Amino acid sequence: MTTAAAGFVLASTSLVGNWHYRMELRYLAGTLGDELFVWSISRGQAIDMVIGAVNNGRVVIGMREPASVPLASDLNNYASNRINMWWYTLPRAGAHGQWC
Repeated sequence: MTTAAAGFVLASTSLVGNWHYRMELRYLAGTLGDELFVWSISRGQAIDMVIGAVNNGRVVIGMREPASVPLASDLNNYASNRINMWWYTLPRAGAHGQWC
């Protein structure tokens, strides 16, 4: 994979994901230490965001149950397990009309 392609993948996953939410999931799993989340190449934040984006896609198409952060709002849990973009979450937030 070229550097540009790797950058595109990482940038895309950061656009559709919620890194705060991903960090909280890692904290709840007990895997949020600097040695893993910051310095590990195979288990660090960049790979976690890619895995999170794939898992979110699987939730959208019905192939996976969404993860849950107990203290997060229902809307945050919904958005952070799917496409975390305003236009996708707006109907769930209660907005209706031509934009939804």
